[in-house]
Amino acid sequence: MSRAHVRAVALVSVVLLAGCSAMRPVQKSYITTDQPKLVMVTRTDGSRVALVGARMVGDTVTGFTYDPQRPIGEYQEMPLSDIKVLEAQQYTWLRTGAVIGAGLVAWGGLTAFIIWEVEKEPVCTGVAC
Repeated sequence: MSRAHVRAVALVSVVLLAGCSAMRPVQKSYITTDQPKLVMVTRTDGSRVALVGARMVGDTVTGFTYDPQRPIGEYQEMPLSDIKVLEAQQYTWLRTGAVIGAGLVAWGGLTAFIIWEVEKEPVCTGVAC
């Protein structure tokens, strides 16, 4: 398998895996019990902050800010009184099923195309092919 094939498979895998989760509103108890990897906080002023490793400490949400442009996030503490909405990354069965179904359809189509292309090639039985 060439490097281009490996890169293509890796890229498709990342895109497909992203379809398996979604940000959904949660209660503060969800952060304590399920400890989601990513939490999106909408403050009462309308600003939004993504937190990794969010934890509840009393009535305060703590965690490290997530910014793909920076290597390490800044530690934040936000009282619940300053938070309008808490969203957490959650697994979604519907999206996962759709992604798997689309993958199977694409795989079947690619297989049929390859078989069709191979069967179009002339079969050489003699020396003069």
